[in-house]
Amino acid sequence: MAAGKSLQKSSRQGIGGLSNEQRQRLTLLAGAVIIMLAGVLLISSPKGTPALAQINACASLKTQQQYGCVLAVVNQTDNASYCSYLVGAYAQRCISAITAKTNSSFSCSALGRNSSLYPQCIESYAEKSMNASACSLLGSGAYGCVLNVSIAENFTNSSVCEYTGNSTMRAVCSAAYSFKNAVSSGNQGYCSSLSNQSDFNQTFAMEFAYKPKPSSLSSGYALSLNPRDYCYYAFAGATGNQSLCGSITQQDSGQCYALVANELVSTSINYTYDFNATSPSIACNGSGPLNTSTCLELYYSLKAIRTGNYAPCLNITSQPDRDSCIYSSATLTGNTSECRFISSNSLENLCYSNANLTSIISPPVNTTSSSTAAT
Repeated sequence: MAAGKSLQKSSRQGIGGLSNEQRQRLTLLAGAVIIMLAGVLLISSPKGTPALAQINACASLKTQQQYGCVLAVVNQTDNASYCSYLVGAYAQRCISAITAKTNSSFSCSALGRNSSLYPQCIESYAEKSMNASACSLLGSGAYGCVLNVSIAENFTNSSVCEYTGNSTMRAVCSAAYSFKNAVSSGNQGYCSSLSNQSDFNQTFAMEFAYKPKPSSLSSGYALSLNPRDYCYYAFAGATGNQSLCGSITQQDSGQCYALVANELVSTSINYTYDFNATSPSIACNGSGPLNTSTCLELYYSLKAIRTGNYAPCLNITSQPDRDSCIYSSATLTGNTSECRFISSNSLENLCYSNANLTSIISPPVNTTSSSTAAT
């Protein structure tokens, strides 16, 4: 009887002196701890095994397909570091996509500050959200980021300049806003207050303040100017007053005449001038900001462009204006043979260089292949 009780007691206690009930509770507790640890590990690792496995699978695809594959993982995890598995433009597009989705600079932190994609990630977020304060995360490289935000805001908020990172670039940023205000208010006298010494950073900022999306053809000339000369060039284009080009001293003012003429051709079509008229007197009988000589130049320039023939330009009496007309015709039609009729040597050379870049400047009207004499 005693032996039976001892065996019964032993079966209740189980191994290690624990009862079956106690062992079951310990097993359940251990299982719960394991599940909790697995969850913590998965949450704390943004590069969880499923995502990383999917990224590795993306590597076997073609380049364009890789982009879609990686972007899917990035969107699932909000982790910009996966964009580093892409190269070139695809990596840039990936960064742009994640900052647009999250609208937060936090997604950039996964890249790490030493990543070559980190500055672009911050700039992309700052530009899209128009949050210049995020640019300060780039330290000494903040100026380019601030400039992008300024362009996105069309230079309407000068307070962003405080995030440029150093006093020199802060002054450049502030001067660009002052220049923008001067152009907007028609304060031409502002130009004389600017330096006539070469300062690429200053001219570059002014170029984007004046034209948020400048053409590469005009920028090539504009960026060669010092701040004061650039200011005169900009006012000439903004007002249609090509005589301001004569104030330029650093470079050949003939190039200013030509480029401003091209701008006027494309912008003045918004007014009531009838550049399709059969006679110049009818064409220039409209309302708008152009004086008679400028209007006539545009009339003859457009006629030269439409006919594919420089001959109408010869009706313009002013040599710089005549040269700019021929330059406009040659560069807008791509006809390099017309460049030899330009009097200015430097403008002639520029004409030869740029006559094939017709895709950069879009004519306001379709050109034709017919050849018509001047009237």
